[in-house]
Amino acid sequence: MKFLLLRLLYAEPKHGYQLANEVVERGYVLPECLSVGSIYIILNRMEKRGFLTSIREMSDEGRQRRTYRITEYGKEILKKGLESVLQRRAAMDELQLFYNEQFRNKRDETERGKPDA
Repeated sequence: MKFLLLRLLYAEPKHGYQLANEVVERGYVLPECLSVGSIYIILNRMEKRGFLTSIREMSDEGRQRRTYRITEYGKEILKKGLESVLQRRAAMDELQLFYNEQFRNKRDETERGKPDA
């Protein structure tokens, strides 16, 4: 979730409710699996670690809200995190290729050799 939020904030500053909506709209998380409160907990932790800064603003409805912005350090964390994700994806792709070559094709051959029940 951390990298998803940093990715969204990389584009532009947003408040927590916007981030929660966008995470669902983009299909990153199913609506029933997301608690808006958990988004704020993650944002607060990331702010304490220096990945984000926030300012309090008045909304159009007259309520205060925090708008979060990614820091330069947060951009570095995002870049390193995405590099790690891509590296893991490459490893998973290689494992899938190995599985397809070694097991899937052999399973298909084995199943073709079985008599119909």
